[in-house]
Amino acid sequence: DFDWSAGDTLSLADNYSFTEGETVDSKGATLVGSAGDDSFNVDGSTVEHSHSDLASVRFTNLTTVEAGDAISGDVVTGAADQSWLLAGTDNSILTNEGSLLFTGVEFIGNATDEANLTATSAAEQFTITGEQALSIAGMQFAGIANVAAGDEAGDSVQGLENSQWSLGDVENSLMVSGVNFTGIDFAQADNASLIGTAAADTFVINSDASIDVAAIRFTGVLEVDGNGGRACIHLLDILEFHTR
Repeated sequence: DFDWSAGDTLSLADNYSFTEGETVDSKGATLVGSAGDDSFNVDGSTVEHSHSDLASVRFTNLTTVEAGDAISGDVVTGAADQSWLLAGTDNSILTNEGSLLFTGVEFIGNATDEANLTATSAAEQFTITGEQALSIAGMQFAGIANVAAGDEAGDSVQGLENSQWSLGDVENSLMVSGVNFTGIDFAQADNASLIGTAAADTFVINSDASIDVAAIRFTGVLEVDGNGGRACIHLLDILEFHTR
């Protein structure tokens, strides 16, 4: 039994004599990672730490985990249907409904591809890096199904080249690369296509070739499918016509 309490720091670099598979009550102390690459698996209020040179240990009653100076990157892996909250500073993430804070983290994974991410109230840019994968605030996320951007104007999504955007059923919502976004104001991807809803959508083509629809401004779109029995619009043909 370790004599820790809230406000204390438990550093994995101090070579505590843990045994493989041990469960340790941190009693509210802050857990600090090692000098190498650490992996933290979240299971409710329990965090399992693993490292190539240390025993795998489960910690309970944590409120803060400070990842150490990683070589390749510290990894946090969430449970099935994990919900994450951006903490407002780079490389920081909250979980367990905001009760557990991770700092100094580079990679966020999930046990299933059904994780949820909630942003701060500030304007933020989400960059798609692959199917259900994105980067934000200095972190790479995988297995993300839903992202809720904040209420502030200016939230944006940078898609991959040749992305296919699909409008959501409410304003400021869309899907791209398997991720459902809400609260988005701008979306950009080179050579992209855009699919409307089954309802009557109004697409406004601006002089700079951007498109306004559902309170989102899209740039880089070459083709629009109204998705309501209407013909596809090839924007390159329209733009070429206007410049003749």
